[in-house]
Amino acid sequence: MDDMCLSKYKKRKMNITLATEEVEILYKVSTKTQKTKQRNENIDGTIIMNRTEPEIISGTLNAGTSQVTTSCSTLEFTSTLTTREEKVMQEQEISCVIGPDSPGTLNNSLSPVNECFVAYQDLDEEYVDSDYEDCALHEVQPHIYLPILCVAFYLRHHLTKSALHDHLRILSIGTDSIVKKLTSQHNLMSQYSNLKNEVSKIFVCPFKKCPAVLTLQKNKNIPQENQPCGHKFRASNTPCYVLRMPIEKQIRYFIEHYGVSHENWDPNFRGGVQSGGCYRELTDQGLIDDKTITVMWNTDGANPHKISKKAFWPFMAVINEAKYKLQRAFIILLSLYYGHKKPPMHPFMDWIMSEWARLEREGIFFKDVKYKVRVVIISTDTVARPLVRNTTQFNGQRVGKGRGTVRVYPEITACPFKMRSMKQNLHDFEIVKETRKPVHGILGSTPLADLPGFDFIKAFVPEYMHSCCQGVFKQIIQLLTDSKYAKKSWSIRRKIGIANLRLSNVKPCYEITRVMGVLDDISNWKASMFKSFALFFYTILEDLLPVEYFQHFVKLSYGMFILLQERISIEEIKKVGFLFIDFVKEMERLYGIEHIGINVHFLTHLSQSVLDWGCLWATSTFIPEWFNGELGTYFNGTQSVADQMAQNFLINHVVKDEAQKLLAEHSLPPAVSTMLIDLLHLPSIRNIRQGLITNDDEVELLGSSITRKVLIEEEVALLNLFINPKFISFRDSQIDQGTFYSRFKSKKLGSIFATSSYTKSPKRTNYFALMSDGNVIKIENLIHFKSETGPPRLFILGYVLGLQSKTFYLPKPIGEINFSVIPGMTTKFVGKGTTYVAYDTLDVRAKCVVSLESNLAETYIITALPNHFETDKMIN
Repeated sequence: MDDMCLSKYKKRKMNITLATEEVEILYKVSTKTQKTKQRNENIDGTIIMNRTEPEIISGTLNAGTSQVTTSCSTLEFTSTLTTREEKVMQEQEISCVIGPDSPGTLNNSLSPVNECFVAYQDLDEEYVDSDYEDCALHEVQPHIYLPILCVAFYLRHHLTKSALHDHLRILSIGTDSIVKKLTSQHNLMSQYSNLKNEVSKIFVCPFKKCPAVLTLQKNKNIPQENQPCGHKFRASNTPCYVLRMPIEKQIRYFIEHYGVSHENWDPNFRGGVQSGGCYRELTDQGLIDDKTITVMWNTDGANPHKISKKAFWPFMAVINEAKYKLQRAFIILLSLYYGHKKPPMHPFMDWIMSEWARLEREGIFFKDVKYKVRVVIISTDTVARPLVRNTTQFNGQRVGKGRGTVRVYPEITACPFKMRSMKQNLHDFEIVKETRKPVHGILGSTPLADLPGFDFIKAFVPEYMHSCCQGVFKQIIQLLTDSKYAKKSWSIRRKIGIANLRLSNVKPCYEITRVMGVLDDISNWKASMFKSFALFFYTILEDLLPVEYFQHFVKLSYGMFILLQERISIEEIKKVGFLFIDFVKEMERLYGIEHIGINVHFLTHLSQSVLDWGCLWATSTFIPEWFNGELGTYFNGTQSVADQMAQNFLINHVVKDEAQKLLAEHSLPPAVSTMLIDLLHLPSIRNIRQGLITNDDEVELLGSSITRKVLIEEEVALLNLFINPKFISFRDSQIDQGTFYSRFKSKKLGSIFATSSYTKSPKRTNYFALMSDGNVIKIENLIHFKSETGPPRLFILGYVLGLQSKTFYLPKPIGEINFSVIPGMTTKFVGKGTTYVAYDTLDVRAKCVVSLESNLAETYIITALPNHFETDKMIN
């Protein structure tokens, strides 16, 4: 090894690089100043051997002595160690057999982690430059990434500190690691202890109707006994408090790692938030530009334990300019309330408003570029919405129901009410200040009014997770299946066994992770299950419900399918607006006015919300609700629950930052990179894949393959496809043999498709696909075929459905409004092709969900996924 290469190994403790024809063993020992002020000089020693025949090299590191001796045939090297290093080092025997037939074979008592280094955590180290990659096995050593992996594992699997300590002990036993960070959970986590200083805490009066902020004792973070509000605080009181998070730091982190990207949308279509009419207006007014980050705010309560009077309320922000999966992976936590009562509005929100107003006014500078921030949407459920707006919860009229009354919102046709406006709201604020009485449901001013240019009328959207999935969908299923409505004309209570049997036979695709439960136990259903039933599986009721009631449900399903599309025209959105108004009127006639609650009323506002802010998936609370669940796993025990949540949330951000820098700057082993990405839900910086990549780098082949002769019907299907000019390179190819696979993953859709013969997922159906020409096919084979002049491609071989008939589950016309057939909408297909058709895998438009598959009768009821963003499971 030349001197120049050696100079790059300053402060290197020990490194062994093994090659076929050359063995280089480099020892570097760095010594530290002892308490006795005796210091040994650093000694460098290098052994270079060039051999063409196998040689035996041995080395012994002896603890308790002051020598390290490495010897081979004629060379010997000795270095003196300090007493401190003698304690760290343990006796290790190393033997290597190197030869042309056994390159890099290492037999030793060291673990795989330590086979290329012995690390001393106390000593400083400089890493090898990338220009000298031939001098090391990897650009970064395991003791650099192992601590990050352990912390990521701790966060991902919600370990207790005791469990983390035992995990580190097992790691130490299995690897003989002497890295100081990995010796205990305290040493590992102590580097993050300073994060708690970035969080400030304010205490709120624990009495239910008192919103006062408590005064603290001098030089202590404990409330004093006598409070200005007149109440006394005792140590026995259950504390209520708000944790204020570092907002600017989180936004700066997002800018550094992900940047800001704006999309250009056709003004005649709606998709994400940036396609909405209100977003365009703000852009035209100059309030939003290419350096602006807009967010959607959300807050909602959740119980940390199943049986608990206490709740935590996170106030969070979702970034609209991020891709959907990145939105889910990166959420800004503004503040966190914890207590046994609902959060008082002003202590909970005033600081957020002032801090956010400052950021909107001053901006955030990163690398001499000023970034603006702006909140444009607030998406909450019906309970949290009036808390944020400072309004009454309900304003509907009361009607009798049973022995009591309920508030209802019937659709008024004679003289409909005008929509609220900012001007009217500000006027009502002034009246409330003077009279101190509610006006039009307004109780007083809201902190949102302090945000410059914020339209808090249009900003509140009727998000569909609570209002539809857990609202209207659940309500109608209860009406149909509940025993107390058994005598009603719409009830299927007496036929519920048939419905349950049909539902149990349903085989959803990978994207629907929750298997459907029985209809007479919907109390345990989640929102995603109600959504799946309303979009895909409602057809099991077709011959059980009276026709009028089934057609009524078809209107609801069709309208939701339209508004959940990735991209839909304004014309279709406006049609859905008329459809839902008609649905509400019909529901009052069919089920009674007492069932027209607030959630049913929200249906009439969904269409306008999509026109203003994009499709329903863009403003839903599925992401915030998922985040609530994640926060609920960031603590252990019953003490300092919110404090643990806040600290682990910040640790998660710091570890993500460290991991992304590690991935970007170093060439990690593939297994390490994959594990970091999986544990921390990171976007894949490098394209780390397990399968073969094909079809313009858009398709990943999964599983094993078989090579066999191509059948005649398969050859005919491929030749028919190769007529297309874009496959001209395949026309002269010999189609005699092909490589066949059972699964592939579409990079664009993020979906995994399988053949009908794939048997490892018997409870899942992943072999129906909607193609770009509108056909739905059943995938039978996947052939990977190489052309004479171009790269190989994967082709789909399958049967087209619906050759005899196609019946669309389409609402009947309303007056002069006719509803369009949307590709992928719920359709009954009768008949299946008798010969194969071939498609390129890039022609797949969407994955399909099957509610009925009868191969004997060749009848299928199929619905395509409306979008590939909002799935039960985030597929990386």
